[in-house]
Amino acid sequence: MMRNYNFDLSKIGVSRSKVRIEVSSGQFDYETRHLLAKLSTRDPKLYSLHRAIGGLEAHPIFDVVAGEIADWEIT
Repeated sequence: MMRNYNFDLSKIGVSRSKVRIEVSSGQFDYETRHLLAKLSTRDPKLYSLHRAIGGLEAHPIFDVVAGEIADWEIT
């Protein structure tokens, strides 16, 4: 089935936004562990590679600051 969709490449490009999102180091570590746990079952080879490399880096939009896991997380 053809949808007759016209993709507009001009709407995609380098973000010029100065928006930054603050995330606590505890939350970042929690999310990293969560994602690696999922990766360990979905792609054990890739999981092993990430474990060998060490810690992950946050995307540049995030400012990682000292702090604990968010109160709303169920641990």
